[in-house]
Amino acid sequence: IDWSDFKNVTDSGLTIEIFQKYFNRQPTENEVSNIKTLFYNLLSAKTIDFKEITGALTFLNELQKNPDIRIAFATGGWKETALLKAKSIGLNLNRFILKTSNNHFERGKIIQLAIEESLITNELNKFESITYIGDGSWDFITSQKLGIDFIGIDYHGTDKLKNIGVEKIYKDFNDFESIIEAFSSSS
Repeated sequence: IDWSDFKNVTDSGLTIEIFQKYFNRQPTENEVSNIKTLFYNLLSAKTIDFKEITGALTFLNELQKNPDIRIAFATGGWKETALLKAKSIGLNLNRFILKTSNNHFERGKIIQLAIEESLITNELNKFESITYIGDGSWDFITSQKLGIDFIGIDYHGTDKLKNIGVEKIYKDFNDFESIIEAFSSSS
């Protein structure tokens, strides 16, 4: 299945749309719970295969040192599987604001929830700039709809982000200085 054919490319959104398309109804809470459990168990068996995008943990540690930068995570994945994947590469997402497909089925709303919680947590009225880092076309499209800057990561070298007009693209997080410069050029 080509995920770009779906309206909401999030775990909850895909589940809802698949049930609507094939069963003409919404999934029950029990069905969603069973799907989450199955998906979690399938991923648990593959955690050895999860690899950090080169330089990501170092990049994150460097960002945390900057008092002018606030970090929040917004993912279309379910919280349980996001935590599992992150833990498998040595990242403890419990230390950060984390909004997931558990919070909403729309990616844009997930990002908005992360921004709102970050503002509240940091006792701010607004941010000078907001930059979303992602690897999917849906990430870029959502960033455009929200009016926030986007930095693409094309670690598979597919050029799909370049082909849809993303200007700031990096293969990985090794070039920390250039990515930070891309942050400051967006404000």
